[in-house]
Amino acid sequence: MVWQDHPFNAADYTSDVGSWTVESGDLHIYRYAVSANTLFVRFALNDSVIAGSPTILTIKFPTGVAAPVQRQGPLVMTAFLNGGAHLACYVESEISETHFLIKRITDTAFTNAGFGGGFCAFVPLT
Repeated sequence: MVWQDHPFNAADYTSDVGSWTVESGDLHIYRYAVSANTLFVRFALNDSVIAGSPTILTIKFPTGVAAPVQRQGPLVMTAFLNGGAHLACYVESEISETHFLIKRITDTAFTNAGFGGGFCAFVPLT
């Protein structure tokens, strides 16, 4: 299995409402590998900024990776730092969609503040 760096693109990071601003210096790691129809991902960032109280943050899959054929989630449970507080979150993917969704376990809005954290996950693609 060969790990590759996913090149930074600010457009890869969005939210359902408001905004999620991720700059190149915020991204610590976004590496991926595809093996036997499974996507493996390592992702971490610091100091990104949330505004407008979104409930869903999205991260685009690496370029050229096919969408899963069934809902995958939650893929991982993790804690992110949002406005100085640790929040329990989960990461999932949807059928035929090519992005990860980050949501709070409480399904409530993120705080309009700094946001950082990371996850490791795998997604069956077939």
